[in-house]
Amino acid sequence: MFSKKPPEIVLPDGEETAGFGVMLSDLIKENLERNPRKVIPFNLLNRLKSKVVIEAPDAEVIITLSFGDGRLIVKNGADPKAKVRIIANSDVILELSGIRLVAGLPWIWDEAGKSLVQRMFKREMKVRGIADRPITMLFLTNLVSAK
Repeated sequence: MFSKKPPEIVLPDGEETAGFGVMLSDLIKENLERNPRKVIPFNLLNRLKSKVVIEAPDAEVIITLSFGDGRLIVKNGADPKAKVRIIANSDVILELSGIRLVAGLPWIWDEAGKSLVQRMFKREMKVRGIADRPITMLFLTNLVSAK
């Protein structure tokens, strides 16, 4: 059902990979190494062959996270096939790592959760495609959360 080999994170643009993309891939790699349960959302995103575009206008960066074939590929630019697009300043996107999870769901009742919800209502963080692909966003949040 799921791959037994450790998840692989690939940066095909090498040294040209946007710094934000490298930072995000390092965060995911650390989370996978520190918490073996994070392999579950990784494998589920792979199974769904999820693609997520992350745009950080303050850093002038657009990257695509492509899951599939047992790996995550982090590439510069936007993949037009991606169904989910997150647009926010880089610090707001990194706030996802501070979201606490309860039973696998983001906990919005502490400071980190409330802050993120407020940012979404203020449109400081826009998530396009969340209505069509809520599971992708849920698994991505699980994978990025360091909590």
